[in-house]
Amino acid sequence: PLSDNGKLFAYRHKVQGLAASGTIRLGKKEYLLTPGRSYGAFSWVRGVWGKTSEWLWAGAAGVPGGTTLSFNLGSGSGNAPDCTENVIFHQGVAHKLADAQWDIPMRDGAVRQDEPWHVSSDDGRIDLVFSPHAGYKNRLNLGFVRLQREQLFGTFSGNVLLDDGTGMD
Repeated sequence: PLSDNGKLFAYRHKVQGLAASGTIRLGKKEYLLTPGRSYGAFSWVRGVWGKTSEWLWAGAAGVPGGTTLSFNLGSGSGNAPDCTENVIFHQGVAHKLADAQWDIPMRDGAVRQDEPWHVSSDDGRIDLVFSPHAGYKNRLNLGFVRLQREQLFGTFSGNVLLDDGTGMD
């Protein structure tokens, strides 16, 4: 729910860490997707939002210590404390996280794409640094609806704690 009257809502279905294989060709460049090192995500969102909303989302997958670990983090519109989308997936098991906190470097009201971010959770189970490598921005203004989106791509480093207290770097 996004409001007490029940008219505004957001439903999100996300799957992180999907194994990927094959080849991607962009112009003359070719990228090989290697099983065990290449991952994808599925994200499906449906909802009725208010006039303004802001939403932060991050997802990643990797192989720390030889086992696949992925996570999904979100904050903003539709993430009430009792129903966040914040979760770690390790060896097929979901480990639920509390609300995510984002320390995003800004300058003159704009996100700095050349500086790392710090991401943590209220329960202390994640302590991550996101280092941006590339970005994408787009804007849409149809008069009755406006969209401003900024996506950054990069790498995460840091620590996560699973439900049993096991730490993963």
